[in-house]
Amino acid sequence: MTLKWNDRYATGYAEMDAQHRHLFELINRMMAANTAQEIKPLLMQLYKHTHAHFQQEEDLIRSTGFPGLSAHINGHNRLLDRLNAFSSDIGRENFNKTALVALMSDWAMNHIVHDDINALNYRAQKD
Repeated sequence: MTLKWNDRYATGYAEMDAQHRHLFELINRMMAANTAQEIKPLLMQLYKHTHAHFQQEEDLIRSTGFPGLSAHINGHNRLLDRLNAFSSDIGRENFNKTALVALMSDWAMNHIVHDDINALNYRAQKD
């Protein structure tokens, strides 16, 4: 399985879309990796990318006046916590690649479409 970007994931914000595309790339690279040693640096890249992306996205959403910002941030924090847990699991040699890929695939395909697009375009909806 490979995640493929298409216009359904477009938020209308070029920078956010570029960051989301990079997320798809990282997830695809993790899917192709065969060992925990290959996945560990990818997971570190994923965490750094996701953390920085979330900060920018939250700032942008804040500017729209979206009333669900706190819940959106809580969702982001839960994902970051899960990524930290996967990193700890790799360190303890108790790693589940299938669970990591499933989590991130679900996040990429569902969170962007259902949560990010609504939150990022909230201002347009209330006008």
